[in-house]
Amino acid sequence: MSFSLYKPNYKLHILLVSLSILACFITSCAIIPQQRSGSWHQQYKHLDYTLPGNSTFIESDYFIIFLVSARHHDYTDNRQLYEALNNYDGFLKRGNVGHSWVYLKGVRNGRAFVLEGGQSLRYGKDQISFSEGTKNLIKYGYANPSKDEKQNYRYEPDPIKHLWAVRTDGFFQKGSGRQTPTFAAKIDLSKSKFEQIVAFMDEDNYPYQEFSIPGNQCSSFLAKIADMAGFKLEHTVHVKLGSVFRAGGKEYRLWTNPRYSNLKLSTPDIIERSLIQAVMEGRAEYALDWYRKH
Repeated sequence: MSFSLYKPNYKLHILLVSLSILACFITSCAIIPQQRSGSWHQQYKHLDYTLPGNSTFIESDYFIIFLVSARHHDYTDNRQLYEALNNYDGFLKRGNVGHSWVYLKGVRNGRAFVLEGGQSLRYGKDQISFSEGTKNLIKYGYANPSKDEKQNYRYEPDPIKHLWAVRTDGFFQKGSGRQTPTFAAKIDLSKSKFEQIVAFMDEDNYPYQEFSIPGNQCSSFLAKIADMAGFKLEHTVHVKLGSVFRAGGKEYRLWTNPRYSNLKLSTPDIIERSLIQAVMEGRAEYALDWYRKH
């Protein structure tokens, strides 16, 4: 087995067509897979459940709706995950990525109060993207190389580590962020819980600017609010990352340190499954039809 320890040539783009992983989850998101394997059907068998209609929805004084736009990715297939990361930036700009957010409604100062939104990422030109940073670490040895650094290749033993990077251009995305929800579930709140969540979501209190795949992002943000509301919600998945990637007759090392062999993150897909289960068990109300009308 031989590894490319020199500056990769033009064939690197073949790697990137598949070097993807998880920035596609950046809002914790993923691209819809082209082929659906047996493992995919096992992961998403809950999508076949028959759910109750909107007749069960009761608009109480204080409530919260958890919303997801899931892209139903196959987390057991590294190649599909790698392909997603390489294409992520373009999909994000077109709004074609997954997302998780909340719709909070109550009464404040005697008037109806609504707060809808979640954490998102600006993807400004001043910061390197997760996919581009990973690519640069493979190609140059630096995540954001200067002109001189591009001319002096440095071997990086763990280029996949850029998926753990923390960006500082996150922000509070008001509303749905141009996303169409695939599922929504509502629970009632006490006035005190409602006020606690409103305070938590305040832009002066939550570090929206800090954004990372395994840390603060849209799905982990929703999960923190669910926990605050006393609502049991599964939201994480462990993704195993291969140590090498083969492309163009070569092998590119993605990591040498085993700490980068497993990435734990929150995703809309797991949240969607948990919300469906909560509705089926009667712990939450189906809210997608109501949300679409309002």
